[in-house]
Amino acid sequence: MLLAYEHELTANGETDFEDMIGRSARAVANGDWRSPFTHVLVDEFQDISPLRAHFVRAFQSADARATIFAVGDDFQSIYRFAGSQIRIMTDLGHYFGHHRRLPLSLTHRFSAALADASGWFVLKNPGQIRKTVRGRPSDVERPITLIRTDAAAAATGLRRALELAQGDARATGGRTSVLLLGRYRNDEPATLADLQRQHAELAITFSTIHRAKGAEADVVILLNMKGGTRGFPSGVQDDPIMQLILGESDAYPDAEERRLLYVALTRPRRLVVVLANDRPDSVFTRELCGSEYARWVEVVDLRAESRLPSCPGCRDGRLVPRSGPHGAFFGCTNVPHCLHKQRAAMNGPQRRYSGP
Repeated sequence: MLLAYEHELTANGETDFEDMIGRSARAVANGDWRSPFTHVLVDEFQDISPLRAHFVRAFQSADARATIFAVGDDFQSIYRFAGSQIRIMTDLGHYFGHHRRLPLSLTHRFSAALADASGWFVLKNPGQIRKTVRGRPSDVERPITLIRTDAAAAATGLRRALELAQGDARATGGRTSVLLLGRYRNDEPATLADLQRQHAELAITFSTIHRAKGAEADVVILLNMKGGTRGFPSGVQDDPIMQLILGESDAYPDAEERRLLYVALTRPRRLVVVLANDRPDSVFTRELCGSEYARWVEVVDLRAESRLPSCPGCRDGRLVPRSGPHGAFFGCTNVPHCLHKQRAAMNGPQRRYSGP
């Protein structure tokens, strides 16, 4: 197949992108083209591939005065499927020789609490470059809300997340941008246009996490985090032939998927909401619900709520026990959008619904 592909290129006098880079590297290294550059800046260096690294090194080979400036963040290396290899950045000396690292550790996008939480998460992988990202001050103590849902509570989970975004809009007095993120393209809600019409104070868009690298929003809602083959982390295995082309992956389990979740967690300026489906649970869900994240993550469990009676008022919420100045009653979970109430009768130690 490869021979047929190369024959087709030759027959048509064409070249592909990878061959362009390879031929350019040889032209620079062999002196066929005299480089006038003594300073070479490489942006997004965490996404560099071996062939592109060879091209960059060619400038050093052609002129000993050439200085390479590489700008990147190994925490955001998420394009192995496109040929990037994180070890070129984490083991820079092996590929480029003597070097010096200059950390740019201050971010003006997200809060110090979110910087601490996301940094703690991604640095579970000992292969990442050890660094501390410092965020801006914020009065939000727990910037991550993780809403646990099941099949019955999935729609309620998204509604709760959008209510949190509405609360942000009211608190800031402006129109809040909301970025819905999915691990896969088919995570995009079919009702996206309806959601936008229902929440005029929100500017709602959808993106996959890969496409969202570099993007930002006031509030980020991560959709459908679950376990399984098509879950997050993804259980899809590389094709054996592609494995030969891409080279070795990280030794740490789910390393690139962990970096991908780091990218998702660091898109919001103020708040991130994770919608976690329990069919089956994601290992990332179980980790974020652990005690070590309690200072940053607020866990809301809707699974038990989904088994409560439906509200006859709005037919979307659930009736939960409440109490007020006139005693116990059952109220809708959709407050303040639905104010339906029912009297609570007592039958021994168990409450039962007495009807409107």
